[in-house]
Amino acid sequence: MAFYRLKKSSKTVYYGRLHYAGGKSDLVKIKIKSSKKFDIIPKHFMNLKGNYTGNESYGAMIYTR
Repeated sequence: MAFYRLKKSSKTVYYGRLHYAGGKSDLVKIKIKSSKKFDIIPKHFMNLKGNYTGNESYGAMIYTR
C-alpha cells in the first residue's frame, strides 16, 4: 500500500490516491487525528451519499502507529 499525488487541503486533511498490490487504486481523503492516528476515507463508499462522507464509525479505515 502506498500513497501517490497527495495534495494538502488544510492543516489536517490531504487528498490523494492509495495504491494496493495488484494494480488497484482508490481516491482517498486522509484526515490526521493526531501524530499517531489517521483516517483514510474512500471517495465513494456504498450506502453513503456524497464524496468522502465516511467517518470513524462507518466507512473509514483507521490507522494507528
